[in-house]
Amino acid sequence: MPGAIPGQYPPGYSQPQGYPGAIPGFHIPPPPHGGKGKGKGNVWRGFYQQNGQNHPMVFKKLKIKNNLIEGKGKDDIGKFKVHGMANGGHIKFNKDYKKKHSVIYEGQWNPAGQMTGHWNIPGSGSGTFYINQDFDASSSSDSD
Repeated sequence: MPGAIPGQYPPGYSQPQGYPGAIPGFHIPPPPHGGKGKGKGNVWRGFYQQNGQNHPMVFKKLKIKNNLIEGKGKDDIGKFKVHGMANGGHIKFNKDYKKKHSVIYEGQWNPAGQMTGHWNIPGSGSGTFYINQDFDASSSSDSD
């Protein structure tokens, strides 16, 4: 969503609302099926904001289990791996680009499949992020 105008939100994101611990003024819509999709739920989609622009990112095989966060994904910078911790509704993880820099993500998440918070590249830059679990993308091909 490069080229976004500050104060405008991508489709599906609106203002105000939010769940406890969310960044004030932002609302992440509930996932399809009320967070109870048929799929594995390990595909997450969202964006990070930098310099007033939204940059899409996709996390594949992202898992939050036993307080551990791990997975991999891709965005406009390149492919990355994710590893970190979840403690209650709080998350903190690193997004490590192969042969490039690392980004520290910290924020809130809820079991319905929503994350929001801030990212930081120490000494270089920072911004906010918004991620939703994509139950439709990870649905199994089995029919009921």
